[in-house]
Amino acid sequence: MKIKKILTATTTSFILASSMSAESIIITGIVDPSTYQARAVEMYIDGTVDLSAYTLQRSSNGANNFSTNLTLSGTYTDSFVYVANSSTFSTVFGSSGDFANLITNGNITPTGNDAFRLVDEATKTTVIDIIGDPTNSTSIHQDGWMYKNDGVGNIVSYDSSAFTFSGNNALDNLTNAQTAAAVPFGTYVVPEPSTYALLAGMFALASVMLRRRSVK
Repeated sequence: MKIKKILTATTTSFILASSMSAESIIITGIVDPSTYQARAVEMYIDGTVDLSAYTLQRSSNGANNFSTNLTLSGTYTDSFVYVANSSTFSTVFGSSGDFANLITNGNITPTGNDAFRLVDEATKTTVIDIIGDPTNSTSIHQDGWMYKNDGVGNIVSYDSSAFTFSGNNALDNLTNAQTAAAVPFGTYVVPEPSTYALLAGMFALASVMLRRRSVK
């Protein structure tokens, strides 16, 4: 009976650990509106993360040179965070809910052919996620937006199939309200971990049963 209780406790702990999603940051979107000071990059914080441990880098005009470092700060839990060119972002998108999670930096100047990547602060070389094609000088979201598809997690090299695009000039001549309504900020859906947790639990249970048989 003691063996059974120990193994059952181990299995339960394994299942609970598997069901907990790891803390992560996902770059989910980018916008280049007609009100250029409202340019912004959206990130989703899954779990609780201190952003000071990370740096956002920009590569301009398809040069594939992530030489501009943008400092991040603040601790967030299960929420969207916006790194914007200026506080004008709030004029367009508002400041309630997740839109209150605003970091301003004048180096947020996407022009349709810029790319951004998230790296660890310590080395500034370990890539966590990327948005935009750093090798293509052709604009793909100028005066528009690009947004990560639901269920797509972190990617370390650019893949166009991971995103939905508005097309160039999609936000031209729109009012602030029309721009906010057109950009899909705040809609990204992370993958549900429950399926993976269930599979992990099944494998753990099978392992326990095999051990019990070997004990007998």
